[in-house]
Amino acid sequence: MKDEIKRDWHDLIIGTKKMFKEFFNKKTNKKQRANMWTFTRLIVPLITITCSFIGILLNNKVLLVISGCIAGFGAITDFMDGRSSRKHKSYSDYGKLLDQISDKVFAFLICINLLFINLNYIFILIGEVLISIVNITYKCRYKNLNIESTLMGKFKQFPLFITLAIGYISGIDKVYCIISNIFIVFTFIVELLTVFSYIKTNNKKLKGKI
Repeated sequence: MKDEIKRDWHDLIIGTKKMFKEFFNKKTNKKQRANMWTFTRLIVPLITITCSFIGILLNNKVLLVISGCIAGFGAITDFMDGRSSRKHKSYSDYGKLLDQISDKVFAFLICINLLFINLNYIFILIGEVLISIVNITYKCRYKNLNIESTLMGKFKQFPLFITLAIGYISGIDKVYCIISNIFIVFTFIVELLTVFSYIKTNNKKLKGKI
């Protein structure tokens, strides 16, 4: 597992350097647009967290709304990178790795940040942790198993990102808090279904190989 982490980290560093180099080159710009949209999800949480903490310390509701809008923009990039990738046919192993890492970093950091506003986001965090544990477990035990996102896993991103984005306004009013909690319940259920879908899919792949 350590060797795989080192390899992925090495590929991520090399790929990111290549991405920036090609993105700022007019001839190769198009094939890196999707990756730049994806990379944005690594930056957005830092801005969102900073803005929200200032809002919490100053009890400034406007800053919390702005934080939600920034998080919402980060969520939109998940749609934009896929659209750009299909449009320019810019699929790559680096893009796939960057997308996986960006999604997790975005979800975990935003979710942890939201715990300071609404403790119920612990359920979303638990759901994401369970999904990660399942994938890591299968990857460690069966190194040749190709773990890919399931249909449920792809669908899960939509309610997850919406739930994360609206979380910042849950501290503004009780009504918004109730709405946010409804989304939390729905998203947590979808996360649990995603866990079972990964287990079911991976087990089917293993049976097919035996």
